[in-house]
Amino acid sequence: MRHRFSVVGLLLVALALCACEGGSSDAAEILDYAEGAGPNELILTVASGLADTEGAAEVISQDEDAIVVKATIRKPTAPVEDVRIFIQIPVSLKQPVGDREVVDVDGREIPRK
Repeated sequence: MRHRFSVVGLLLVALALCACEGGSSDAAEILDYAEGAGPNELILTVASGLADTEGAAEVISQDEDAIVVKATIRKPTAPVEDVRIFIQIPVSLKQPVGDREVVDVDGREIPRK
């Protein structure tokens, strides 16, 4: 009997933690990019909110002319004051950026920092 209450307690704690972290992943605005430490790395500057919990970015596609990137931010479930901050998120490339254009998934050119 004692073990069953422990398992139920652990499940309730896990559910509570998941509910706190919840929120939705929304597309994030990519403001600019810089070349990273290595030749095949870009550092994206992404607009985020102070209460946002997680930022991620990925290379959607890349060819000899362009690199298409996407960034997302996980928003909190509860309403909070929206304070804008900027975070740096690295992404890896197959080849150095060179003369290629860097664009977001909507085709908007992202300026080099």
